[in-house]
Amino acid sequence: MDIPLTVAAASVPFSWSLRREKIWNNCPRRGFLHYYAARGGHDPDADPRRRKLHRLKQLLDRKEYIHRLLVSELLKPGPSQPLANWPERIFRRFHRERSAMLLGTPSADHGLPLLAELYFRQTPAMKLFDEITNQLRQNLHDLSASAALRLWNCRPPDQRLVETELIAIELAGVTLHMQPGFGTRVAGHAVFRQILSEEPDEEEKALLLLLHKYYAITRLKLPPENLVSELLLPGKSDAIRLDPAVLNLSAAIEKIQRTTEHQRRLLSRQPEVCELDFDINSAHCPECPFRTHCHS
Repeated sequence: MDIPLTVAAASVPFSWSLRREKIWNNCPRRGFLHYYAARGGHDPDADPRRRKLHRLKQLLDRKEYIHRLLVSELLKPGPSQPLANWPERIFRRFHRERSAMLLGTPSADHGLPLLAELYFRQTPAMKLFDEITNQLRQNLHDLSASAALRLWNCRPPDQRLVETELIAIELAGVTLHMQPGFGTRVAGHAVFRQILSEEPDEEEKALLLLLHKYYAITRLKLPPENLVSELLLPGKSDAIRLDPAVLNLSAAIEKIQRTTEHQRRLLSRQPEVCELDFDINSAHCPECPFRTHCHS
């Protein structure tokens, strides 16, 4: 490894998300590299080490990439019926991005997606893109059969909820970030849905419910009991409705506070913290985008 990177992490704005929670729980070193050491690496003139970490941070696995395609095109502002030509729009974008990846364009432009399997040369490119094409077709087929999605598509625009960016929610002095989603709002009641790349466990479902409830209060100005939460998952055409009974509100808030306080302590124990201050969980190295950095 080169000289370890240091960061004045306490000066970086702190926020919480389910993704951040999972990354930090799996491996604190990865959490530091992803959210702090790679910061600023989007700039072509950044320190080469930080620049490379930013490229690694942006790598996507297959599920993440397919999910990104589906959601970004579904929630894109525009047509009166969002599902109009949805498959065609997704495949046009996929073909553009596939060409860019094969040409190596994302190495210079970090705003473009890049598949981890391609970057690490784990799978021959043509085989990789053939398999992604098949999986994308299957996911589109399943989602297109979703009654929840079709009904939303037919709603008048003024009854549709569409959140295209990360949703920020303030809770107990911490900014919580929630993934984009869509739904309906009629006569003081709402349904909010998110498309996920994999099914969450019970604890994650409870945290999602917490986010949805505070979204109802802070953004929709609705009583939380007037919001129904649903998830759309790969391989399933029927939406999964989240059961409010799984949410222990005080326990969920306490969990977020406990994990954020722990991370803040780690990040502020010195004016500058070093990547070596954060433990590696080697069980997660095989799928970690930073594995070549940590073990070089």
